[in-house]
Amino acid sequence: MKTEIGARKKGDLVLAGVGAIALLLTGCAYMDQQADELAMLRNETRRCRAEIAAVQADLKSLQEMQVKQQSLIEENTNRAQEIKELGGLLSSLEKRLETADTQWRSRMDNFNTDLAKESQAREASAKKTIQAVSEVTAEMLRDQQKAAATSSAEGQRKYTVARGDTLTAISKAFGVPMESIKAANGLTGNVIRVGQILTIPAK
Repeated sequence: MKTEIGARKKGDLVLAGVGAIALLLTGCAYMDQQADELAMLRNETRRCRAEIAAVQADLKSLQEMQVKQQSLIEENTNRAQEIKELGGLLSSLEKRLETADTQWRSRMDNFNTDLAKESQAREASAKKTIQAVSEVTAEMLRDQQKAAATSSAEGQRKYTVARGDTLTAISKAFGVPMESIKAANGLTGNVIRVGQILTIPAK
C-alpha cells in the first residue's frame, strides 16, 4: 500500500515536472515570439521615423517653395503694377505728343499762310517800287533829253557824275559857279549821285 502511494507521488511529481518544463518551454517560446515582435516593432518604428523625417523634409521644401511662390506672386504683382503705371505714362506722353504735334502743325500752317501773305505783299510793294523807279527814270530821261535839246543852242555841256565827285569839284573843273550848275539841273541841295548826268551851263 505504501509502495503504491509512493509510486503515485513520484508519478505526480514527474507529471508536475514535465508540466513545469512544458510551461517553461511555452514561456520561452512566447518570450522569443515577443522578442521577435518587439524587434519588428522597433524596425517598424525606425521606418516610420524615417518616413516622418522624409515627410517633414518634403513639407519643409514645400513650405520653402510656397514662400518662393508667394514672393514671385508679389514680385509679379509689383511688376504688373509698374507695367500698368508705365502704360499710363506712355499713354499720357502719346497724348501730349499728339497735342504738341497738332499745335506745331497749326502754327506751321499759320506761319506758311502769313509767309505767303507777306511774300505777296512784298512782291506787290516791289512791283510798285519798280514801277515808281521806272516812271522816275523815264521822267529823268525825258528831262535830260529836253536839256540836251536846248543845250546845243545855248552852248551847254553834259557831265556824268563819277565816284568821288562833288558839286564844288565839278564847279571848279568847268569854271562855272556851283549855283549855276544847281539851277541848271534843278538841284536844291549839294547831293549828287554816281551816274547822274549834270547839265553844265555856259560860262
